[in-house]
Amino acid sequence: MGGEIIYTIVNADQNQYRVFVQLFFDCENGNPGAIKEDDVLIISQWDAVTGAYQGDFEINKITTKSVTENSSYNCVKNPGNVCVSASQYFTTRTINPGTNGVILSWQRCCRNDKIDNIINPGSSGFTAWTKIPPKSIPNNSAFIPEIPPIYVCIDAPLSIDQSAIDVDGDSLVYSFMTPFLGGADDPPQRRRPSTLAQYESPPFRKVQWRPPYNIANQLFGSPAFNINSQTGEVTITPTETGVFAIGILVSEFRNGVLVGETRRDYQITVINCQFDILANYKISGGTAVGGIYTFECGDTINIINTSIVKAGLAAKYFWDFGDLSTTSDTLTTFDKNVPVSYIYPGNGDYTITLKVTSSICDDDYTYGVRIRSTKSFELGPDIVFCEPFEQTIDTRVRDGISYSWNTGATTPSISTSQEGTYIVEVSYGQCSYSDTITLSSDPVPQFEIPEDTLVCDTIDLILDVGVSGLNYQWNTTPIQNTSSIRVQNAGQYIVTVSNTNCIIKDTTRVWQPTTPNVEDASYCDDFSHFVDLGDIEKATYLWSNGATSSSTTFTSGGLKWVRINQRHCPNSDSFTISNPLIELELGPDIHFCDVLDTTLDAGPSGIKYTWSTGDTTQTIRVFTADRYTVEVENSGGCTSSDSIELTLSQSPEIDLGEDTTICVNSPTAIGVAIPFPIYSWNTGESTPYITTQSEGQYTLEVTDDLGCSGGDSLYITLDPEALPSVLYVPNAFTPNEDNLNELFPYADEVIQPGYYIAVYSRWGEKLFDSRETNTTNWDGYYQGEKVPPTTYMYFMYYRGCDGNARTNKGTVHVIY
Repeated sequence: MGGEIIYTIVNADQNQYRVFVQLFFDCENGNPGAIKEDDVLIISQWDAVTGAYQGDFEINKITTKSVTENSSYNCVKNPGNVCVSASQYFTTRTINPGTNGVILSWQRCCRNDKIDNIINPGSSGFTAWTKIPPKSIPNNSAFIPEIPPIYVCIDAPLSIDQSAIDVDGDSLVYSFMTPFLGGADDPPQRRRPSTLAQYESPPFRKVQWRPPYNIANQLFGSPAFNINSQTGEVTITPTETGVFAIGILVSEFRNGVLVGETRRDYQITVINCQFDILANYKISGGTAVGGIYTFECGDTINIINTSIVKAGLAAKYFWDFGDLSTTSDTLTTFDKNVPVSYIYPGNGDYTITLKVTSSICDDDYTYGVRIRSTKSFELGPDIVFCEPFEQTIDTRVRDGISYSWNTGATTPSISTSQEGTYIVEVSYGQCSYSDTITLSSDPVPQFEIPEDTLVCDTIDLILDVGVSGLNYQWNTTPIQNTSSIRVQNAGQYIVTVSNTNCIIKDTTRVWQPTTPNVEDASYCDDFSHFVDLGDIEKATYLWSNGATSSSTTFTSGGLKWVRINQRHCPNSDSFTISNPLIELELGPDIHFCDVLDTTLDAGPSGIKYTWSTGDTTQTIRVFTADRYTVEVENSGGCTSSDSIELTLSQSPEIDLGEDTTICVNSPTAIGVAIPFPIYSWNTGESTPYITTQSEGQYTLEVTDDLGCSGGDSLYITLDPEALPSVLYVPNAFTPNEDNLNELFPYADEVIQPGYYIAVYSRWGEKLFDSRETNTTNWDGYYQGEKVPPTTYMYFMYYRGCDGNARTNKGTVHVIY
C-alpha cells in the first residue's frame, strides 16, 4: 500500500481548505473486485509546534480506479496477476492554522508483510501526513499527478515521472525519504480510535530499514536507484526481485525558505518480466554515479548490448554516441553481448542513445557517459598576498566522486587564511587527478604619513615614510624616489611604497586655512543684510552679533566682524554696513485762522532739497494754503520725502446785541443761535445761551470746527423804572381790520417779565392763551374764526419792573 495527503486553499481569510488523500492498495490475489476499502477515512489534526492533539474529522471517498497495466514499459508482456487500486478521498473543511500551523495525518496499523527492505513490515504501520503552515504563510501543497508503476521488471531500465505541480509557483526540490510508522494494531486503521494513545502523535516515527537497505539505497540496481532533485525523474535498473517500500519527498521553497512538503509513501514490486523488445546496454570498466551516468578515465568506452528481442522477431538497432564533434558517432549494427568500443575526442559529458525497432513495437534507452581522460581542473597560479587574507581554493568541479585535500578536507573547495602549499586529488572512480597551489605573504611594512596637515602661515615641511629599504615614488613633479620629501606648496601628496611583490599607497594633504572676506554694504532704509561664508572646512564661527554658524543676518548698521577657527588656525575679517538715515519731519498738517505765515524746515541731513514750490533750500517761508512737498537727498545718495497740508479760514463772527437795561428780578436770555463746537462765557458757562437777571458785562467766545475763535460782549443795566410796574387794561377793542385797536390788551408786545394773558367766554371756554402762542396779544379770533361781538373775561399775570408779581382780571368787549 501507499499514498499521500495534500491540501489546497479555498478561502484563506475564512480558513477554508480542501483536503485530499490518495491511497494505493494491492488488489487481493490480483483481483480488483476483492478490495475491501472503507468509504470514509478518519483524519487526525495536531498542533504543528507542540504536537497537541486538536481532534479529528471524516473524509469521504470520491473515486476508485484499478490499475492492471504498466505503461512504463513499451514492449512488455502483462503478467496478469499484478493489480493496484488507487482511491481518492476529498473534503472541504474549516481549519485555522493559527501561528503554529497544523499537521493532518491518516494512520493505519500495518503494511504488507512481504516487504523486503524494512524490518517487521506487517506491524510497522503507515502514516500519510502533511503540514499546513501558519496563517501568515498561505500555501497550497505540491501535487504529484502520475501514479507510480504497479510493477518493475528486473534488469530492465525504467524512468518514472514523479514531478509535481505547484499552483503557487514555488521552487520544488525532489529527494528520497524514509517512510513513517502508523498507529496501533487495534482498532483497525479506518476506525476512530477509542483512546488518543492509539494514534501515532507527531513527530511521527520512521520505519527501520533492513540492512543493507537505507534511504539512499531503498532498492538495489545497476545503474543504481536515483531521483533527479530538479525534475523528480526516478531511474532504476533493478537487480533483484521482491516488494520494496519507497519514500519520495517534494520540498517547496519560497524565496529560499521551506514552506511545505509532500510525502509519497509507495510500494514497488519487482518481478521477472517477458519482453518482446527491451533496449538496454552496459558500459564496462567505468564507474557509475547516481544511476544516470558513468565516468570513464580514458577516451575509449566499451559497450555491451544487453537488449532483449523475442525469438524470431527481426529488430533494427540505431546507436547515437552523442559526440557533437563529428557526424560519424552513430551505428546501425551492433551484435548482442559483443563489446564495441567508441573513442571520444576528450573530456566532456556525452549521452548514448539506443533505439531498437521491430514490426510490433519499439523501445529506446538513454544513458550518460562522462570522459575524464585528462585533468579537468586547475587551482590556478600560486598567490602572494600583501595583507591578511581569507582565500577560497576551488576545484570548480562538482561531479567528482571524491575529493581529498592535504588538509584533510573532502569538499570541492576549501577556505583558508594560512600560508602554505595546498594539494587536492579529485577522483572519478578508477582515475584521479591532483593539482597544487602555494599561498604566501610578502606584505610591505606598515607606515604612516599624516592624514593631512594644516599650515597656518608659510608651508615648509618634511613628509617622511619612516621605513627604509623599500622602493618609493611620490606624485610630485618631477617624480621623487626618496623616503622623504620637502613640501612648500599646498596639495595632495601620494607616495607608493613597494617591495618585490607588494605595493602600498598612502595619501596626505597639505593645506592652508581660508581667509574670510566680507564686502561692505550700504542701505538707505530699514534693511536685513544676509552674510554667508559658505561651508569652510573644519571651521567654527563667531560673528559680532553673537551668531556661531557659517551665515547670519544683520539689521543694524555699523562696523561688524567675523572670526573663524580652522583647527588651530584663526582668521577674521571686518566690514561696515552703512545706513545713513535722513532726519526729515515736516510735522502734522496745520490749519491757520485769518492769516497764514509760517516757515517749513526739511532738516539738516540733506545736501540737496527739492520743494514742490521749486525752492531748493532747507527752509522756506509760505503765506498761502496748499500742500507742500519736499525731497531730501543725503551724501550717500539716499533720498527721503515728506509733505504737509496748510489750510486757512476766517474766524467766526457773532453778535450778542446792543447793551440793554432790564427790570429787577427779570431773568433775561442772551446768546447766539449759530451752532459751534465750543462756547466759552466769561461766566464759566459753555452753552449757546445763558439766562441772567444781574447787571454786568457779559462776554462770549465761540470756536468753530477748524479751531478758529471769535467773540462779542454786551452790558446789562438793572433799572427798576425801566418798565411800568402796574399795567392798565382796556375794557374793549375793535378787531375790525381798520388798524385801530385791533389787538387786546395792547398794540405792542408786552415785555414785562413773566407776563401772560388768557381770555375766556362767558361759559368758561378758553379762547386765547399767550403762553400757547408766539404773541402776547389777542386778535379776536378763535379757531380761525372771529368771535361774536360780546363780553369776554380775561386773566393777566406779570411782574412789575420793581420785581413784584401782579395779576389782573376783568372783562373785555369785542366791538365791530
